[in-house]
Amino acid sequence: MLNDGIMKHYLFTLTIGTLIIYTVFVILLFLFFHTNLFIWRSRRYEIPFGKREGTQEKKELKNPKIVYWICKNPNQKNPEDWVILLHSWGRNSARMVGRGSVYWKMGFSLVFIDARCHGQSSFSWPSNGFTFGIDAIRVAETENLERPIIHGLSAGAIAAVYFAKNRPIRALVLEALVCNYREMVYDTMRFFYLPRKLFSWMAEFLLSLNFPFDEYTPEHVLPTLDCPIFLIHGEEDRFFPAEKHFKRNLESLNGRPNVASWLVPNSKHSKMAQHPDYPKRLQKFLRELSDFTNEMYLEEIPVVEIKKPQRID
Repeated sequence: MLNDGIMKHYLFTLTIGTLIIYTVFVILLFLFFHTNLFIWRSRRYEIPFGKREGTQEKKELKNPKIVYWICKNPNQKNPEDWVILLHSWGRNSARMVGRGSVYWKMGFSLVFIDARCHGQSSFSWPSNGFTFGIDAIRVAETENLERPIIHGLSAGAIAAVYFAKNRPIRALVLEALVCNYREMVYDTMRFFYLPRKLFSWMAEFLLSLNFPFDEYTPEHVLPTLDCPIFLIHGEEDRFFPAEKHFKRNLESLNGRPNVASWLVPNSKHSKMAQHPDYPKRLQKFLRELSDFTNEMYLEEIPVVEIKKPQRID
């Protein structure tokens, strides 16, 4: 009888503990798609461009507080030579400094924006790729930036697609862009080893929320845009595998003019700028912007041969 009592108590404790752990993971998954969980990351960083020349301004939008930097390049020749750089999820504008240096050396002026709940911007619920795009548009309108280049990384790439669908732009540079949001949610679950059978209901719930998932699906929006597009993806991206997201976005653009692509060898998620050829590839795209014509078409869709990550069911 004593052993039976101990066993029942053990099973009860195990059941309650399992439910608590499961509930915690459900809450974390929900929060991951609506706010920045990586709040411990430093907010002590500087954007270097224009500081020495005295041409940098650090500004804020209100309601919510969005911090952004206007970096006017003294060597800018064309009034349209502006680039808005949008960082990845859980990071801040410091993530885009290396990328910004390529533009700066070519005479472009730069705008860096910290997303809601990221970097030096304030907390605001919710915070996602769509709200990032909305705030990027607010900054562009405040600063009277007409037809800028939009360069987005991961979540910033989602924001860039949102921006491009709603305002005229000169060009899009999209790194680690998802092909659609259903795949994004399920691939995030897979990346964090969350069993699909246990959490699929949460994924479907997230996708049922009042966000424009269908209207802004990248693989559907990209072919409708009339600006030059440069798609960049890491060959070893385990978060959003290239053989799914990169390839499907390319396939959606097959036959569309003014598209460039680069599958970065040996690169993981958001690490593409560390490749030694990154500056040269981006510079080539920028130099050819004025030469893009309707006769320039996407090269043959590359064969993406990457070992597909195992899905945990």
